[in-house]
This record gives sequence, C-alpha cells and structure tokens, in this order.
Amino acid sequence: MKIKEIIKYAFKKTRREKRNIYFIAVLIMCTMVSIGTLTFRNMYFEKLERSIINDPLYRSITLGPDKGDYFKDMENYQFDVEQILNVNHVVDAYDMRYFSYIYEVEEFKNLGYDGNVEFVYGSEYMLPNDIIGEKFSENDTGVAICSNNFYPDNSKVEIFSQGDIFLDENELLNTTFQINEDIYRRVDGEYVNTGEKYTKEFKIIGVFDSNASEESLGTCYLSPRDMQDIYNSLKSDLNPDLLYSYAVVVDEQANLSDVVDEFKNLGYRVSLQTQLNYEYINTIQLVCNLLITVCIVVTIIMTVGYIKKKVMNNAFEIGLLKSFGYKRYVIEMINIFQVLCLSFSGFVIGVVLFEVLILFINIFFKNYLIFKHVEITQNIINIIIPGIIICFISMVITYVMVWIAMKKNAIGILKSDQT
Repeated sequence: MKIKEIIKYAFKKTRREKRNIYFIAVLIMCTMVSIGTLTFRNMYFEKLERSIINDPLYRSITLGPDKGDYFKDMENYQFDVEQILNVNHVVDAYDMRYFSYIYEVEEFKNLGYDGNVEFVYGSEYMLPNDIIGEKFSENDTGVAICSNNFYPDNSKVEIFSQGDIFLDENELLNTTFQINEDIYRRVDGEYVNTGEKYTKEFKIIGVFDSNASEESLGTCYLSPRDMQDIYNSLKSDLNPDLLYSYAVVVDEQANLSDVVDEFKNLGYRVSLQTQLNYEYINTIQLVCNLLITVCIVVTIIMTVGYIKKKVMNNAFEIGLLKSFGYKRYVIEMINIFQVLCLSFSGFVIGVVLFEVLILFINIFFKNYLIFKHVEITQNIINIIIPGIIICFISMVITYVMVWIAMKKNAIGILKSDQT
C-alpha cells in the first residue's frame, strides 16, 4: 500500500468515528491553555526586562544622611554631591525634593479630564529611551516630554470603556499648557496665600512609549532647571525642616549592589527606589510551568485512553490486515496518520479560537489594556511548541499501542476481539 493510499484510508476512518470529537475537544482546550500560558509568560518577562532596561528607577537608590550628623546641624546639613558622583558606576544624582509634583492643568481640564498631571524630574539619565520628537537638556526651560497615550486624569479607566479616551502624539506634539498655582508662604507657623501666582508655560516637544516603563499615563518630564524652579517657587517654604534625601542613578542594574555597599561604607543610609519582587516573579514562573505540565499530562492521559480503546475496538481490523499480509509498518502508519490527523485538527482549531479570543480582547478591552500598560503580542514560537508537543505525544503513544497489539499473531488478535 502506497503512502497516498494509507493517508486516504486513515482519513476516511477518522471521519467515520464520532468519538473522535471528544478527543479533539480535549486537544483544543489543551492547545488554548498552553498557548495562552506561554503568551502570558513571555509578555510578563519581556515587560519586566523592558522595565529594568528603560526605567531608571530599577537602577536607582536613595541616600539618607547619617542621623547623628544630620541632627547635629539640621539647618546647614548638605550632601557631598561631588563625593556621591565620584562613586564608581554612578551617572547621576539629584535632590529628591525635585523628583515629582502633581498639579492640575487647565488646558487638559477643558478637554474633559480632571487635569491632574504628574511632573517628573527629567535629567539625561532619567528620561525614557524611546522618545518621539525632541529631547531637552538640563538647562532648557519651558519644554516637556509626555506619555504617548496621555491620560491627565486621576480616575481609573473602566474595564469595558470604549472610544478614544487617550491623547496620542499627534494631539500632543507642539501643543502648550500652563502650570498656574497659588503661591503660599509660611507665616508664624501657618501657610498663607500670598495672593500671587506662579505661572509658567510649557511646550510638549516629545512623547515617550508608556508601555516601556511603569510611569502613569498622566506623566510629563520637565527639565531639572524647571523642576528646581517649581520647588523654589511653590514648595521651598512649606517644609523647611524636612529630612530630605538624595537619589542616585547607577549605569546598570547589575552594578546596583556594589554601589549600595560603597555608599554604606561611606556612612549613608541606603534604600532601593524600586525593588524586584523575586518571590512574585518565581510564583509567576512556577504557575506557568505548572499549567504547561498539566496540559502535557492531560494530553498524555487522554491520548493513552483514546488510543487504547481505539486499538481494542480496531483489533479485528488489525488482525484482518495482518492476516492479509500487510506489513507491520503499513498497519502502524494507518493508525498513526489517523491520530495525527485528529491531533493536528485539534491543534489548528485551538490556535484559531485562541487568535479569535485575543482579537476580541484587543478590541473590547483596548483602553483598559493601555491603562494597565499591557500589550498582548503573539510569538510564533508560542504556537509551534504546543503543536509539536501534542502531535509528538500522539504519534509516540499510537506507535507503542499498535506495536503491543501487533505482537500477537493474527489469529490471537481476531480471537481477542471476539471475546
């Protein structure tokens, strides 16, 4: 019997057996769960890697003064910035009082948002990597770089929200907005409105990829010069006795522990600005591996049960073919092609249903995914691996079961089917 005839015969038998539907249904489920798990795992760790590379907070530490030295002369205590910058692998250092402020912007309130924008210290080493438009230098003034999916609002995006609720780069680039705040001063221990206003206009000259960092979608970076100006104009008199700290940016995340040790030796109190939760990361890895293992085990159990029953039901046919002089490999190939056809069909249907599900999620949950910094991307490897595993398992189990059945002589097989 030729290969073409073997495939044709196997395909006809496969279509006639209705119990194949249950086998295919299980394979569809295992395919979707496997691809979904691999897709989630890759998305999670790719996002984590992007954040570590692009977000400087993952390679930043906070320095506090030694309490003894600080309380000896609180009013005149100063960090030794030159000493800080001379530490190996340190690329930037700045006063944490200039790090971040939140103000309402009238121009965005007029667009239907509550107008709350977080302004962040934007030195050369604090700016995101992927910027569309222009960058600014440390001494530039009146310029800003904002999120590309800009959402100047404190409220959360609802999971089923629809429509264009974010401002993209086309709506932001080269537009202007103003910070317009009352100036307060401390008089006799109380904060008093001076009746004066701090007003400054900013032009948005660039946008950054919000998915590449953990920054909120209502974030705009300002130059160090402007952040210091805002502090000196609006905040310097509010908490003059506040124990403040310094932020230090390290060149690479791998050098973080060495820099921490160095500053501890210099007598500073040191803490990481953003720490990786390795327990959570390991749990994600464990759950993903467990789900994939369960899918493989279920596939093996279902395939063994299905093939065992199939071989028993087809024992008479196997014995008949053997008695007619068909070689073992022909009988094995017929059964293998049958199961391979079923496995491949279940796999393909599972892939199609999974892609339809992803399309549905991306359409109906688009805004919520953007708000959560989630970008569902598909990798062909995530599809190929489950397909290979499912088809390989099915072929091996079928071969073993048929081989065991073929060990009997033709008469023995025919008798076993009649008993």
